[in-house]
Amino acid sequence: FFFFQAEDGIRDFCLSRGLGDVYKRQYQRRVHGVHVFKSIIKDANFVPGAGASEMALSTRLESYANTVHGLEQYSINKYAKSFEIIPRILIENAGLNANTLLSTLYSANQGDKTAGIDVESGEITDSSKLVIYDHLRTKIMAINLATDAALTVLRVDQIIVAKPAGGPKPRDNKGWDNDE
Repeated sequence: FFFFQAEDGIRDFCLSRGLGDVYKRQYQRRVHGVHVFKSIIKDANFVPGAGASEMALSTRLESYANTVHGLEQYSINKYAKSFEIIPRILIENAGLNANTLLSTLYSANQGDKTAGIDVESGEITDSSKLVIYDHLRTKIMAINLATDAALTVLRVDQIIVAKPAGGPKPRDNKGWDNDE
């Protein structure tokens, strides 16, 4: 007898007698597959995959950052750079040189192009030719979750820096480091 949380908040359970952990994990994967299929049926919007949508977001955010001045420009640029992590991981997992392919991918995504990484050939290709797509709703939820996590870390860091440290005041030890 075990419980697992479904993506829609409903708690599912399964009564199994004599099944081990392997069967339980297989059952959970199958139910996860059903939930993925259900979410695709509910919302059938897709974006170009193979790192193309992340690069498009990164280039558009960088061009927007150039219109903003001050600390906001710096933070928007860093946020834009964070989107290149997904294509970098795709390239590195394929065993390719990330530095050269990322610069090629940046130049290939200028304008309204959707160039992605073909991990089999190691080339930059239009993602519609690759027929690789990501589910839009899942992509939006992942970006929101990662942004919220980063903001939470920044808030906690700001609280720690702003709060004065407790404890006793340091003693006034004049001349403690003299050799006399």
